[in-house]
Amino acid sequence: MPFIVYTAVSPDGSTQRRSGLFDDVGVLDQELARRGEVLLNFTSLPAFVATLRSLFLGRVSPLEGAEFARTLSLYIEGGVDLQSALADLEKSAATLGLRMAIRDVRLALLNGVPISEAIAKTGRFPAVITNLSRIGEQSGNLADVLADAAQFIERSEAIKSAAKRAIINPAFTLTVMVGAIFFWLTVVIPKMADLFRSMGDKKLPPETLFLMNLAEFMVVWWLAVALALAAVPVGILLGRQMSARFRLETDRLGWHLPILGPLVALSNQAYYFQYLALMYKSGVVITEALGTLRKSLSNRYFLHRTQGVEGELRVGTRLSVALTHTQIFTPLALRIVAVGEDTGTLDNQLARMASVFSNQVSARVEIMAKLLEPVLVIFLGAIFGFFVLAVLGPLYDMIGSMGAGN
Repeated sequence: MPFIVYTAVSPDGSTQRRSGLFDDVGVLDQELARRGEVLLNFTSLPAFVATLRSLFLGRVSPLEGAEFARTLSLYIEGGVDLQSALADLEKSAATLGLRMAIRDVRLALLNGVPISEAIAKTGRFPAVITNLSRIGEQSGNLADVLADAAQFIERSEAIKSAAKRAIINPAFTLTVMVGAIFFWLTVVIPKMADLFRSMGDKKLPPETLFLMNLAEFMVVWWLAVALALAAVPVGILLGRQMSARFRLETDRLGWHLPILGPLVALSNQAYYFQYLALMYKSGVVITEALGTLRKSLSNRYFLHRTQGVEGELRVGTRLSVALTHTQIFTPLALRIVAVGEDTGTLDNQLARMASVFSNQVSARVEIMAKLLEPVLVIFLGAIFGFFVLAVLGPLYDMIGSMGAGN
């Protein structure tokens, strides 16, 4: 299937330059004829060019997808046809990737493809937009479900952003701290060591000797040490990409860390209940919702623990009971889900739990920031206090002996 770059003449006489995958030029010519367009010229390229194009343009970011879904919802609600709405959205798109994705959707619609299939064919929009647009087409409620999709994406991104902030700020502080220690050990301490050696046979304290020896080592091996420190996070990232088992174990470790673990658990449960609430509200069968949800979970440990829920529901187990068997959800969540099942308000209770967990994530991030800041300050103070003690102690002794000699 070649990737064809072509120029077509539209019914109003204007020329349009486009591209896409087609079985052959005849299929392209038929599609253009259905739109009332005429093929002017074309260039046939290998199929891998389409892959390179997708990689270059990239996926539409979640927040861009949310804005697209919300704006399209407003157009539809206002009675504007999809082609006109998409044409406006294409013109106002802030990035090239989004503009080309919208153009691909619009061209697919011209060929008679449903909006959900047109969005899915691009492969660049968040999956929740594709899933909900399909539901909206079937229920005749496309505007509302697109608005729900936008809200879901924004809430999910808010949860992810809060979790990232809790990790990035301490990581940045530690990076600066390590850089400062490297500077002292490779620049400052070696110069001070020359001064200490000039003191002759005067005995130096153990902490000063240790620091001098460490500085000598760092001057020779600083590059190897720096590469070793950098290799740790790089190795973890590569291992997570290359090994499913390694990713599962690192996610399991992250889930049980003393300070970070509760935040990871809360953010994943917030996403889980929010997605289920959205799908259930839109009329999706709960087992189908769980199937699509499973594909979007990034934490492999959470996925591993919840993968049996769908199967239990298929054999008649209540959702609250199936969630209990995972041994990963809080008692509050299990109780609220059970109440929703008993009272027939499961969608409201799922949404309620999503809101509760989202609020807890935000609160946890603020608490972590307040806890970690003094811990890092104390740690940094202890390290540099040791440096000062090891350096200034001998200097004071040297100055004192010089004064006594006078």
